[in-house]
Amino acid sequence: MKVQGSGRRILALAALLVLIGAPAQASAAPLIQADDRRPRPRLQLALSPVLGPYSRGEQDCRPRGPVFYCEDGGSFLGAGATFELRVQTFGPLYFHARGLLVGNTHKRPYAVYRGLGGAGFGLGLYARLAFIRAEYLTIDTFGPASYRPPFGQLDEATDAYGHHAGLISGGVRLPFRRRWNAEAWGGFVLGPRGIRTTPREVSVGDRMMVSFLVGAGISFDVIPGSPRKPQPRPPR
Repeated sequence: MKVQGSGRRILALAALLVLIGAPAQASAAPLIQADDRRPRPRLQLALSPVLGPYSRGEQDCRPRGPVFYCEDGGSFLGAGATFELRVQTFGPLYFHARGLLVGNTHKRPYAVYRGLGGAGFGLGLYARLAFIRAEYLTIDTFGPASYRPPFGQLDEATDAYGHHAGLISGGVRLPFRRRWNAEAWGGFVLGPRGIRTTPREVSVGDRMMVSFLVGAGISFDVIPGSPRKPQPRPPR
């Protein structure tokens, strides 16, 4: 009889806890509301280190005893930084301007140029966690355009780059803190045109270069967007 009485008390206590907790659970709000998302900024500044663009050089292989010995010449692989200034035009559509400066990671005398710099502008669509854009780039190189071709003499070959290119890129980003975002992106660089002059016969001396540009960095909301007005809750 004592066991049955204690069991009844436990059941009564559990029923009381359920009755008390039910209204609290019904009135509890979710931790993250859809309206609590950060509004789109009106002006944003982004900075990231980059890898690219890339231009393949010429290669030649010759026998040396029982093995073949190969040499490359005229290659370019950029590494540096870029910054962007993004201005909201309408909703998720942004106009942006870019500055770019990279150095050639391949060393002379077999590499061409010491680096290049450029500027560009374009349009992009920016969602909360992803973006895509297209832009025009004008570039200029620094350092000599001459290089040592495979098994050739110093400054015996040249590769002259043009000044016009396009960039189509996309990426992802992760907002953190109040006005900061971590970003990773990449895309295809179409151009510039290159004209290679070399004593060797190459398959493509005058060509439109197609390469890549990838980056990972941060962005900052210089001018945040207007906060959304909370919607009134419907009457119960």
